[in-house]
Amino acid sequence: MTWRWYITIRAISDYMLLAGLRGPLEQANPAFVEAQNVLGDLSLTAQLARTPEGMSGALTYRGKVTLRGKRRRVDLTVIPFVRAEGDLPQLVRVRLK
Repeated sequence: MTWRWYITIRAISDYMLLAGLRGPLEQANPAFVEAQNVLGDLSLTAQLARTPEGMSGALTYRGKVTLRGKRRRVDLTVIPFVRAEGDLPQLVRVRLK
């Protein structure tokens, strides 16, 4: 499946901390892959919550995920500019709302 954003290591790390997932930040870790897939799926359903402020141009999207058995809202910080990694926006942070 094609996701709307590139999922950065930082965003995966943020999600793993929120979800209580452990292990190294690499594809060989099943928890890493789970976090990446959850965030990728969330990229397809999250709604724009805040337009860019300041010089960064970061957008804030909001979505819902199940964390430790509870449905929670999260804010997703997305950088929309084209970067060396490719032409998709990048999900760079995940925080609880």
